[in-house]
Amino acid sequence: MRNYVAVAALLFGSILIAPAALAAPVKVVKVDPNSHTFTVQYSAPWHSRHGMSSHSVSHETTYKTTDKTTYWVGNTKGSWANVTKGANVNVTAHTEGSSKVADKVQIVSAS
Repeated sequence: MRNYVAVAALLFGSILIAPAALAAPVKVVKVDPNSHTFTVQYSAPWHSRHGMSSHSVSHETTYKTTDKTTYWVGNTKGSWANVTKGANVNVTAHTEGSSKVADKVQIVSAS
């Protein structure tokens, strides 16, 4: 019985983790070349409980970059110069204190 519980937990856990890997790209709304930070805007549709109204809910997050941050344009190695306002990116990051630090920035497309 213990084995069934372990298998069920693993399967359920993988279902919860999988959507994070498939997250949609976010739009860069601000780039600060002096501090090597960039801000992205996350948006998601919101619908009322009764379906009577809907709108988009969004928030912004600023990421610091370091000399360890890697940049990719599609599947090709990129650089900080590729992070531009209007670009759609996927960001892998960690938290240091109250700051988000980008580990990997993948530029999906620019607008």
